[in-house]
Amino acid sequence: MKEEEIAKTGTEAEKAAQQEQGTPLYEDETQAAVEALRKEAKDAARYEDDVDAGDVIWSILGFVFTVVLAFGWMMLMLLIISFVGLGYLHLEIKIMFLVSVIFALLAGAFYVRGKIRGERIRRIRKKGKKEE
Repeated sequence: MKEEEIAKTGTEAEKAAQQEQGTPLYEDETQAAVEALRKEAKDAARYEDDVDAGDVIWSILGFVFTVVLAFGWMMLMLLIISFVGLGYLHLEIKIMFLVSVIFALLAGAFYVRGKIRGERIRRIRKKGKKEE
């Protein structure tokens, strides 16, 4: 009985040593399945933390560009309306500035919402392609 236990612990010790060295524990399809699961786990972890510094910088620049463009466009439209309707429409510059800031904030909020929605859709599509 003790010889069986010694043989058993020797085999377990060999398996543990092989596992630490990265050598295969099994010689049949089981080892291939184990390797496939390890690869899939590594891929899943990589996709979960798929944040690139370049993507973040481009997103921030896109947000700033969108907000500035929205502010400038609304201010220009209000100035044109003010000049065209000079005789009967009196818009103060403070009101034009306030309306342009509100419009720019709304455009920024829609930009962020679109980015979040686009990221969710991208992850869902990537997950669907991975399952196929």
